[in-house]
Amino acid sequence: MQTDSSASWDQSLTALAAPPPLLQSWGWGEIQARSGWKVDRITLPGGGRCTVLRQRVGPWTWAYVPRGPVPATEAALVDLLDWAKHQRLTRLRIEPERGPDFRQVLERLGLRPASSVQPQHTLILNLRPEEQMLARFRANHRHSLRTADRREVEVVEGAEIAVIDDLARSTATRQQIHLPGGGY
Repeated sequence: MQTDSSASWDQSLTALAAPPPLLQSWGWGEIQARSGWKVDRITLPGGGRCTVLRQRVGPWTWAYVPRGPVPATEAALVDLLDWAKHQRLTRLRIEPERGPDFRQVLERLGLRPASSVQPQHTLILNLRPEEQMLARFRANHRHSLRTADRREVEVVEGAEIAVIDDLARSTATRQQIHLPGGGY
């Protein structure tokens, strides 16, 4: 259930980016808070927004901004870097939701590349009626699905964490991405 604060935050993100990054949403911050992160939701001076995840390691504090700031503009990044300086962060990892063309802006601001935490490519799939979706598939994929139907392949939903963890690990290895382990 959304509170006034959470609804307001998510609405402000929607006004700044369409669609807004999921990893900047109020709900995602709440999930991360339960995983041990301190969550700061910042309204930047220029009007941008940013969910910052912080962790303290000994005397150092480091922060991570997944898919932010919103909007992912040079001005918003300057505001975020100013905020980080005032917070005296030891390290700040930023993964703005922008393409490779934005790399020059990041370098101009003195930021250097690091390996990505989040997958570099995402796909927003518009769910339509089944036949319309099938029509967009390659012929061999449609054939495989219809063969599975004829053979009465049954898909069973489950919540076995070991199976989910195994699938996540194999996907992470294949796609060369980081996914959290079963404990998460």
